[in-house]
Amino acid sequence: MKSPQIEYQLISEIFLEPKILDEVRQIINPTVFTEEKCKVIYSAFCDIEDSGKNVDSISVYEYIKNKGLAELIPINELTKIQNIASSGANFSNHCKFLLEKWMKRGLVLKMENAHEKIKLGEDIFEIISSLTEDIYQVENNVKIEKDR
Repeated sequence: MKSPQIEYQLISEIFLEPKILDEVRQIINPTVFTEEKCKVIYSAFCDIEDSGKNVDSISVYEYIKNKGLAELIPINELTKIQNIASSGANFSNHCKFLLEKWMKRGLVLKMENAHEKIKLGEDIFEIISSLTEDIYQVENNVKIEKDR
């Protein structure tokens, strides 16, 4: 349930049109990314914007370097990522797609945990109660981020 191409596409779209970052942040948070590089760059976008600075390749690379992550994302790779998108027109669809993938991954994990508990013979009512709470947490995390 990973979508690295869409993750890199969205990161590139934000580089291309930094003004979309506010809207992107209303839909997703860094945890939706499965690619560590995308997670780091997206976190950089958010932290840079929160500090009142402009999001661009220089500010992002400085952030990465200051965090000691320049080996993870060298400047030449950052430039390649930045140049993937030719337009930011589909960023909203990409956000929603990544959010759905994240929710599916979360639900699969919760269901696997419930399945293991069933195999171990744990109380079914406790399992159902726990699973209900787990599903609520997946849904609630989405709502919390959207309410930002």
